[in-house]
Amino acid sequence: PAAVALGPGVFVSARRYLDWHRAHRHAPLAEVVAAAAKLTEARLGELAGTRPWLDGWPASSTVDVGLLREALPSQIASACAWITREAAQRGGLVEQEQAELVRKAALIDHGAVRLPPTHFVDGALDAERVALLGALADHRAVIDYDLMQGLGRIVIWLRCARALARLRAAQAGRRPVHGQDVNDALVVTHRMLRTAPLDHTLRAAHAAVRAALVTGDTPPAWIGVPAPHLVG
Repeated sequence: PAAVALGPGVFVSARRYLDWHRAHRHAPLAEVVAAAAKLTEARLGELAGTRPWLDGWPASSTVDVGLLREALPSQIASACAWITREAAQRGGLVEQEQAELVRKAALIDHGAVRLPPTHFVDGALDAERVALLGALADHRAVIDYDLMQGLGRIVIWLRCARALARLRAAQAGRRPVHGQDVNDALVVTHRMLRTAPLDHTLRAAHAAVRAALVTGDTPPAWIGVPAPHLVG
């Protein structure tokens, strides 16, 4: 496109975005998110200090952004439970089981559920690295959402996939988590996070974070800016 969205109302030229993309596409995810935040802040500085993402949002200083982040796993779990019930009524056994797995993965990642000890064997996370490079290479983070929101979704995707891979290993009575566990978990979580109930849940969470900002706040352009209370 002629312009690329970094956040609501914040755009850069396609050439500038592609230069940024080439410079960071092989970096660790945490560095990519941090670099995207810097790009966003630089563009905001060029906009003479305006805060475009606040336009139309009812800013409120009474909302705790940290609490919004804490509530997200239970919201994901609730959306998955709804998918499970709907799939059961239709006889959609595969969708039903996949939604239930992602529900459990969200709770595991949040620390609400404990698993027996597990560990990722050498090379087990190669599939995750390939998936991340693929997600960045085809620009889904920008095409489907804005850059910051898209990167935040990738953070959630990979965290849930890791938790699900550990769960599948534990269910089989194994401590080592193999590459196939990770690959299967990536496929399942990717499918579920793109379903309408979960997509709407994440969009609402994103909107709630931005609505909680007040003028002058450092933007947690989420689902996240790399702030500890947002992305751990």
